[in-house]
Amino acid sequence: DQTLLEAELPSKTEFVVTVKLTKMQRELYHLYRNRIKELGEKTSVLAVTNMIQRIGNHPDIVKRHFEQREKEMKDQKRKKRDKDDDEDEDEDEMDKDLGERDSGDVHFDWAAPVFREDYRKNVVENGSKMGVMFG
Repeated sequence: DQTLLEAELPSKTEFVVTVKLTKMQRELYHLYRNRIKELGEKTSVLAVTNMIQRIGNHPDIVKRHFEQREKEMKDQKRKKRDKDDDEDEDEDEMDKDLGERDSGDVHFDWAAPVFREDYRKNVVENGSKMGVMFG
């Protein structure tokens, strides 16, 4: 029963800190929002919510998510190809198939403009929350 502890514990203090998105996070958010508008009802509310959380936390999380998804999808296609013993499907065809929507998730292509070759991973300033926590 919590009433036993109430006398022993100090009062609870909560802080609500509003943090603006970084330029990179805003760009990711707008690109994602536009992609969702294009897809319309084909998206899962849970997938959208999860991606917005990733964007709000740090761009590295978005990038890591898609790198992992692409690897998983390529592995699945490779296993299927090996199982079917179908030599006709080449790597280009596999890459093309990665653009298809899967379980409400959206392929990485919408975020590619943000993750250019000069993108540096593990930079705290890319994510505003991380700047507040560790800055």
